[in-house]
Amino acid sequence: MKLLVTETIAPWGILPHGNLAVDESYTRTENILLPPAFTGRYNLYVQTDATGAVFENGLETNNTARKAEFFDVMTVPYADLTVTSLGTTGIA
Repeated sequence: MKLLVTETIAPWGILPHGNLAVDESYTRTENILLPPAFTGRYNLYVQTDATGAVFENGLETNNTARKAEFFDVMTVPYADLTVTSLGTTGIA
């Protein structure tokens, strides 16, 4: 397992249109282009408002989340071999 701690791979400074009400949320999908030869097993962390630009009245403790499972990055996907048939010959 590798841990990437010192590098921010994909910083985005995009805020949703308008303000969010209390307990309101929005969903966003991003594609991330990783550097060549970037392989290994990682945790994915996401942090909102990393620069503290959004006033949250001291409610900053819920701005970071981590995906529970690891994710694997590889240059070529692992093989997924499947047996589709099996045959034998009897002894004469």
